[in-house]
Amino acid sequence: MKLSDFDYSLPEQLIAQYPLKKREHARLMVIDRAAGTMKYDRFENIANYLPERCMVVLNDSKVIPARLLGYKERTGGRVEVFLLRRLQDKTSFEALLRPLKRIRANDKIIFNGHKVYARLVDKENRIVRFNKRDILRHLDQFGHIPLPPYIRRDEKVLDKQYYQTVYARRPGSVASPTAGLHFTDRVLKKLDQKGHAIKRVTLHINYSTFEPVRTEDIT
Repeated sequence: MKLSDFDYSLPEQLIAQYPLKKREHARLMVIDRAAGTMKYDRFENIANYLPERCMVVLNDSKVIPARLLGYKERTGGRVEVFLLRRLQDKTSFEALLRPLKRIRANDKIIFNGHKVYARLVDKENRIVRFNKRDILRHLDQFGHIPLPPYIRRDEKVLDKQYYQTVYARRPGSVASPTAGLHFTDRVLKKLDQKGHAIKRVTLHINYSTFEPVRTEDIT
């Protein structure tokens, strides 16, 4: 099986840059394999197409504002820090830093008007350590939502709402579990009324979701 087997044309004008105000009004493609037919409906009607008594599994991971924009105390040069993984001490993160070549070990990076800062304590492994123990509680004050690369516009305040599922509860993802973005409380209620079981798991989405497949033979 080759990567090229999955090539298809997707015109840029068909990639929505903003979500619908009513997210459940997104189009739903319905394929009837037995009849060999295809039609479109709205996602709000998905309960009508599921087999009886399905189990619907929701990923309740919540996107954190993992993109941090600061500057080096030493030179004033701008620095972008993209948090990847929190380490056990809860003050340190593995991160992507730009421009890494211009940052020295132990450089102090300032955020949020000097209220928060981090030091590059391990340049080889890209480890930064913050001055606050549980930095996740403070990110809403100065962090930015890392939008996917196919969203070609500046970040908006409402993206902190747009880019979350309605059932997001547990902070930890740097990208949304996008398959769930069209669900609303009303859709979930309709699923429940139809007798479908709803279960929740937590699977944090990391930066790898933005990475392309780099091999032609995908087996």
